[in-house]
Amino acid sequence: MKRNLFILLILSFIALQNSWQIPYISLFARIFCDAFQLFDFHQEELEDALLSDNPDEIHPFLQELLISLLSGLIRLHVK
Repeated sequence: MKRNLFILLILSFIALQNSWQIPYISLFARIFCDAFQLFDFHQEELEDALLSDNPDEIHPFLQELLISLLSGLIRLHVK
């Protein structure tokens, strides 16, 4: 059972690393970091958060990223 879970985790990690969306999310964050007041992060941090082992709870990194993005949208909309 543990071996199957480990294999599934490795396959998920490989699929995530081969995904074109993750680098584009990181690029978006770098380009628009001032407008959205985003914090600086590395692509690996995003990958680790997406591969979080608790599907019932959102990873704190993702929570902070989503809050920053939504707050930035509100600020841009109000202006």
